[in-house]
Amino acid sequence: MRNTLIALVLSACLLACGSEPETTTGESGSTVSTASSQTAESAGSSAVQSEPYPLATCPVSGEELGSMGEAVILQQPGREVALCCKACVKTYEADPETHNKEIDAAIVAAQKPDYPLDTCLISGEVIGTSDHMVPVDHVVGNRLYRLCCASCTKSLEKDLPKYRAEVLAAAAKQGE
Repeated sequence: MRNTLIALVLSACLLACGSEPETTTGESGSTVSTASSQTAESAGSSAVQSEPYPLATCPVSGEELGSMGEAVILQQPGREVALCCKACVKTYEADPETHNKEIDAAIVAAQKPDYPLDTCLISGEVIGTSDHMVPVDHVVGNRLYRLCCASCTKSLEKDLPKYRAEVLAAAAKQGE
């Protein structure tokens, strides 16, 4: 009875708003919706706290987003992914690890030239100046974090909100 009442109230709200967000659940449990319907509210509690998908192309087909109609937005654990069409959802979900690696590489290429810091967020070391440390470009939630070495990765992920705020503040200052 309660579920029926909730469904009726939601239906009335959707009718009053004039549109119903097109949201489904993919085979891997991801939330799938079209770009025009995707908001934090429409994604509900399954929304990830990450940066919006920053690339202009589909990671599956390589097509420009919007070239085949509205982009399809997937809410994956820790990241948002945009695909050019619904047909790419199955392909993405069949091997998300491979596609996420490709997305990460494209994000590094796109964000690295304008990265706002020249020091490691964790150690404070200038990135790339030490002979015994290999710099790491680490992507979390569609944002690049540059670190002086691989051992700083765990510290970054342990206190990500703090370091995310530092990168965002540095980017804002750089943009002034």
